[in-house]
Amino acid sequence: WMPSCREHYGSKAELLKAAQEFRSRGVPLDAIVQDWLYWGKLGWGPEWDPETYPDPADMVKQLDQMHLKLMVSVWGKMDNQTQLFQALKSAGMILGNTNQSHNNWYDAWSVDAQKIYYSICNQSHFSIGVESLWLDATEPK
Repeated sequence: WMPSCREHYGSKAELLKAAQEFRSRGVPLDAIVQDWLYWGKLGWGPEWDPETYPDPADMVKQLDQMHLKLMVSVWGKMDNQTQLFQALKSAGMILGNTNQSHNNWYDAWSVDAQKIYYSICNQSHFSIGVESLWLDATEPK
């Protein structure tokens, strides 16, 4: 399994252009990775910004037509305006100060929090055909 990853793609168009270029050059590749910042103005979280990534399901479909899978990075931290933060905060699953605008972390050891996190990731990613998630920033410091 051979993926391609770069620091991040800035838009749906940029990611698809890179995929097309890999294919036109005959680069043996199985997957392409969308690293961070795909959420844009929505805030740090696992949701696609509709301005820079309109119709992400279509993007996944186009990649599939090129015989490429999509892996997307997700994080254990989120901005407070995201759907994920609101759901986890309502359930009491945010760690520490919940009054900051970003850099909020959730209780990843809680089974209930895991279910909420998966539900949002499923809605944003798996339900549109994303093959896998890269759980970024999970390294202990």
